Amino acid sequence: MNWKIVSFLLSINYTAFVILSKIINKGSMNVMEVSTNYIVIAALIVVLFFRKHLRCKLDYNQLLLFIMALIMISHEYLIQYGNDLLTNFGVIDSLAISMYIPLVTVILFVFFREKISPKKMVGIGITLVGAYMLLS
Repeated sequence: MNWKIVSFLLSINYTAFVILSKIINKGSMNVMEVSTNYIVIAALIVVLFFRKHLRCKLDYNQLLLFIMALIMISHEYLIQYGNDLLTNFGVIDSLAISMYIPLVTVILFVFFREKISPKKMVGIGITLVGAYMLLS
């Protein structure tokens, strides 16, 4: 699948997630209940429909998967928490994305030797200016 299609689908995914999160946070569940329950429901879906892809080998990759799971849990909790704040979540997410893009670009350059082209540098600059405009 083309990366532009993946980006588009991710944007729809993120948008739907934020909207559903806002709706459910207005109900009777608190942030921890929402986070815990939808992660458990997601785990059940994976076990039911994707169990042949489960991997239970104690090695370095399993350690990395465990760390990724911890990051995912904290990520999902922070999204729920951010959606529960009075601050517009778009502002919160914009700041996060404006920090994420340059960080990932530099980390990929330093640790994975990915090149930073002039086009990428301009893109980072535009992102930072756009984030500044959204946040001010």
